[in-house]
Amino acid sequence: MPIPAKNKNLRGLSDAEQAAYYEAPDFSEDQRYKFLTLTQNELNRYEYWLYSKILDSIKSGDTYFTASLHYRNLSDELVPQDKKDTVPHYSFDFGVLHGAVDGQKFTMATPTIKARHGKKYFGKGKGVVAYSLLCNHVLLQTYLLGSNDHESYFAFDIWYNNSSEINLQMLTGDMHILNKANSVIMYWFDGELCPRFTNTDRQLQHLYCEKWLDKYDSYDIKPRSEINRKLIEDEAENLERIIATLGSGEVSQASLIKKLCTYKQEHKTQEALYEMDKLVRSNQILQQLLP
Repeated sequence: MPIPAKNKNLRGLSDAEQAAYYEAPDFSEDQRYKFLTLTQNELNRYEYWLYSKILDSIKSGDTYFTASLHYRNLSDELVPQDKKDTVPHYSFDFGVLHGAVDGQKFTMATPTIKARHGKKYFGKGKGVVAYSLLCNHVLLQTYLLGSNDHESYFAFDIWYNNSSEINLQMLTGDMHILNKANSVIMYWFDGELCPRFTNTDRQLQHLYCEKWLDKYDSYDIKPRSEINRKLIEDEAENLERIIATLGSGEVSQASLIKKLCTYKQEHKTQEALYEMDKLVRSNQILQQLLP
């Protein structure tokens, strides 16, 4: 029953409305095909061969749409073994596999709950973002995001939860994969974040040192400031809890970052995480700009 309110224009959601908004959609067979049908231009794109595979699987009865909602990725079952075997032959560095992530925007003819407005990409309509992880020519993962979600929140998740046999050591992408914590989170799990820097001078403003800031006065490239090492040491136990939680899969990186962003600026654990990220990101900037 709706929650009574003094203002007759205000009411809570009924049980039926809550189910419609938050539970898995209960579509008919025709609706399943309708909502998974893409335009011919979309079907011609290589990145969306995965959706045609899923659609065929649904039509054949091997996969049901409501059941597939419980799984964020089916591509590890759909990548042919011959493609997996040829991946190393296309690598730039011997012994190191580079992965790339990026989001592609798509307008939806029939908007779903994930669809959001975005004037820049969709005009007056609504759309979604297909956030994909590729290794050379092979599509490994695809997440469907709302256009209001920042892509950097999902960079670690899509890399760490890659369940295929292709293990990536480095992750690259545009500047949207960067935030105040991604570099150190990847570092904790033996991964390396290598964004494509668009402005070298701007990145030099993100250099920090551990101590002795005044000794860099005679250098052309100077750190901006010193990191707060004492804060990192004081919050080591809480940072270890974050590592364990991410590693066990109890919480996603997206949920963690969103939660930390709700804290006040002076929250110690949040600041310690950001301070450690400054040091890791400084090393990555120097390695990429000064080989």
